[in-house]
Amino acid sequence: KNFGNMAAAQGHPLVWVWQLLFFGLFAWWYSRNILEISLALVVYTAAWHSKISSKHRGYLTAAAWLLMAHAITGNSILKGIGLFVVVWLARKPLSILFDFGGPVHVLATMGQIQAMGFLVKLGFAVDAQTFVGKLTALHQAAAYGKDETCVALVRQHGANVKAKDLLNRTPLHLAACMSSSPDCVKSLVELKCPIDIRANSGATPLHLAAESARPSKEGLAAILAAGADANAQDEAGGSALQRLAYKGNDAAVKMLLEAGAKPDLATKSGSTPLHLASLQGFSGVVSVLVAAGANKKAKVTQGPHAGATPLDLAKDPKTRVALGEELSQDAKLSDEILEASRGFAAKK
Repeated sequence: KNFGNMAAAQGHPLVWVWQLLFFGLFAWWYSRNILEISLALVVYTAAWHSKISSKHRGYLTAAAWLLMAHAITGNSILKGIGLFVVVWLARKPLSILFDFGGPVHVLATMGQIQAMGFLVKLGFAVDAQTFVGKLTALHQAAAYGKDETCVALVRQHGANVKAKDLLNRTPLHLAACMSSSPDCVKSLVELKCPIDIRANSGATPLHLAAESARPSKEGLAAILAAGADANAQDEAGGSALQRLAYKGNDAAVKMLLEAGAKPDLATKSGSTPLHLASLQGFSGVVSVLVAAGANKKAKVTQGPHAGATPLDLAKDPKTRVALGEELSQDAKLSDEILEASRGFAAKK
């Protein structure tokens, strides 16, 4: 949550004083109605610093704003709009325009463990969420690969490892797909972050680890070692193996197959990992999948490639050879010329 919301939610003294000063100084500058302004501040203070229900707290807060509005606006529509904007900024500072949240979130992304811990001990909520994205400080630390910060947040300050953002992603989801930090993934696994929990798309942390820009074998291994389902499928029927095959990471594909991933697990459209690797021209991945027993005659059932086998989708000559097709004499000659030119360039 942002700076202003934390004051309302927790009654943190420093932030609370800041809010009162903001309201009070603006009101004094805009109007000289001291009595009504003072009354509004008293009501506002009572609303957030007394043991009453949230319903009555809301009524008192609305009353305080109305009193302040009456003191300042003087029945002026333009002044009323101005007041609304000021109140909005006071309650939700400009930091909400960015997806950084409050100061604890910012320090978590920077890995400033001591400063972050100091704020938490002062009373700032460790599991507060950003206004945009609903991210906690642990989400932010995980996304930036700050493994030591993640450990400190959970073990020292009790951060919730099962917290979900707007897309139902946990910190492990973000560590897997954004930070490319195997250490951070390992730390979150050790901290008992749920392994097979699903985001809105149905993706597990293993899915996102496979889909990251730089899939880490160590990160994937840590998730698999913790008991992740190697054959989990998302809403479209996609598996982690399919995502790795599409990216051409043959070493990671081999590791996932050894962990029990099914080579012929298809999406809802009928596409198998072999279809995807063939379409992309990743001959190395195709070779690994074929060696694992992938069905070379499987056909896509839906979409623009409906009825196509992996060989139908393969355009690269080496990929077609990996699928069992014999090279033509012309193709062999082209390959020989290409290899010769590479050798000549290397000598130069």
